Amino acid sequence: MVSITAHDEFRVLERVQECAGNPSLWPQTLQCVERSLKCRAYMLEFGPDKEHTGRFSDATQAKELIDFLDNVRTEANRTALRFLIDEAAVNYPYCKAQLTNRSKEVSKHPVPAEHPIANWPGLITPVLRSRGTTVLVGCLWSTISMEEADPDYVMPPFRRFAKAVSSALDVAERFSEAASRKEALQLMASSQKNAMCLIDEDLSIHFSTPSYRELLKDGHIFTVHGNRLVPTKKELETALTSVSQQVGAPFRSGAAAGQSLDATPVPEQSVFVSVHDEALCHVSIRGLPSLPGTPELAESNFILVEVRKPYKLSEDLKGLLRSAFGLSNGEARLAYDLAVSGSLAETLENLDITRNTAKTHLRRIYEKTSTQSQLELTQLIHSLSGLF
Repeated sequence: MVSITAHDEFRVLERVQECAGNPSLWPQTLQCVERSLKCRAYMLEFGPDKEHTGRFSDATQAKELIDFLDNVRTEANRTALRFLIDEAAVNYPYCKAQLTNRSKEVSKHPVPAEHPIANWPGLITPVLRSRGTTVLVGCLWSTISMEEADPDYVMPPFRRFAKAVSSALDVAERFSEAASRKEALQLMASSQKNAMCLIDEDLSIHFSTPSYRELLKDGHIFTVHGNRLVPTKKELETALTSVSQQVGAPFRSGAAAGQSLDATPVPEQSVFVSVHDEALCHVSIRGLPSLPGTPELAESNFILVEVRKPYKLSEDLKGLLRSAFGLSNGEARLAYDLAVSGSLAETLENLDITRNTAKTHLRRIYEKTSTQSQLELTQLIHSLSGLF
């Protein structure tokens, strides 16, 4: 009779769970299974070509079970190995004793009795099928005979063990996929010319390009406190606050109501920040809804912050504004300086004009350029300069 204590079973399940985060522990875990359950434990992975990959179990032990299963013939002349790989239900233990007895009835060439494990009772089951790969788990007991084996006694703990292995493999596969996606994202982001940063609605940084990390070190536009993005300019803080509020519940509700991503309003802010002299950065702040097919992110939304390189506007733009839109010299100077500084107060000081004069000029500038705001005017001037 096989004796499996609750303490031994708990120790096995605990070790299996550790493998989810560290697959390199599987060989040690299988040794723990053998000590605790007093059996020989097998974990066999077969690739899309149905060949054993040798990933988990000792190669010699694995070959014993593979040879045995490949020699057992069941109905329709299938081998037990192919049945387990292709058809057997996942986490449904198959009794080796019944398989062996059944093969004697249906096969003209039953497994020889002298086979090393022919007379070892045990259980085996598929625990994972994914992308053409199948993993089988089995426990065989060499210390008892087929007649002494009691499947009803070992079946419950083996089933719990198999389900724990199945769960651990599934989690490990998800971790691997996430790591691959992250690596692909990093490769893609590293090729981006502009500095980009992905944050959540609490402004915590989830991902940033190398150029953005350099930008944070500079500390002129953004800094970081812990893992939280901190704007250094009031207009950026206002824009970030506005977008972060919009990507909360109201933004989620649109997607949750069944709207497509294209139909869901996307919060967006565009800010022009003076860096030094007349150099100007364009900071784009845009809300991103969670992607379809990612239920784990259903309650999360993100913000993409993109900073385009500082660009010094050419003085020739004043002449272009005069010729293309009919602006006067004073209007062209005001439009140009406003696009450079991003601040009306600073522009008034630079040009030494009154606020009333500036308002009069702006009204005429908006009419001639078909714009309606300082932002639209700035975007027009930068588009003319080739920034966009």
